[in-house]
Amino acid sequence: MQVKFLHSADWQMGLKALQAGEKAKEIRSERYETASMVVNLAKREHVDFVLLAGDLFENHDVDESVVRKTVAVLNSFAPIPVFVLPGNHDPVIAGSVWDRRSWRQVGDNVTLLVEAVEMTIKDGVVIYPSPLHQKQSTMDPTEWIPSRAKKDTRIRIGVAHGSLDLLPEKTNFPIDSDRASKAGLDYLALGDWHGFMQNGKAVYSGTMEQTSFNEKDTGNAVIICIAKGGDDPVISKQRVGKFEWSEYRPLIRDVTDVDRLRSEIGAHHALTNQLIRVAPAFSPDFS
Repeated sequence: MQVKFLHSADWQMGLKALQAGEKAKEIRSERYETASMVVNLAKREHVDFVLLAGDLFENHDVDESVVRKTVAVLNSFAPIPVFVLPGNHDPVIAGSVWDRRSWRQVGDNVTLLVEAVEMTIKDGVVIYPSPLHQKQSTMDPTEWIPSRAKKDTRIRIGVAHGSLDLLPEKTNFPIDSDRASKAGLDYLALGDWHGFMQNGKAVYSGTMEQTSFNEKDTGNAVIICIAKGGDDPVISKQRVGKFEWSEYRPLIRDVTDVDRLRSEIGAHHALTNQLIRVAPAFSPDFS
């Protein structure tokens, strides 16, 4: 009954990346290369399937070329099955990106999870998707997931997009932090929080590429192995991201502080793949 799968989320293809300034176009373009790294990881690890836990697209107004390129990446996972969950950036609504002809070019290996129903993935393995149908809500999208029956020995996996109620200042689509244990899930694949985070069997993979300077532990995908129903998942965080975003807030009193900052940045970073923002505080007598 053992299962091995890949969990990723928050690709946000077509994002504006306004914080990246003149590099925004490059950041958008490079996300396809990073997505291909996720494909390579899935194939190298010989996973049974892939879960994308929400916000595949930045919004429903992304350019048609964004949809076509994203579909091409998803199709390249074949023959590995890929299950795509709509998130709060790309919920299931009328006239959405999911209704476009270009989206309908996805291969048979790609399934859009549009209903909150139990789905059998393979013998002894089921998933419980919680797709979003609006951009904002104070309702827990995972509340519907049934508890494990006493004789149910299947591997049970939830996939959802929202905010565990232990996260700071997160109120959109709140998710009970004990949902995995209450429902008897072996793993709860989450999207929305952009950094890797684990709370028992509930895990945020984080975004595959950082999207702002305040995000931490981004640029990962997660490989999960579960031996049998009721066992703890074996979770392996794998780096796939190319870029690192770093911010410095130095106190500048004289030119030696400027030199020190330059040396610090050069010592810790290969500048080719860095987005660096410096917000200095100047001493009144700086000259």
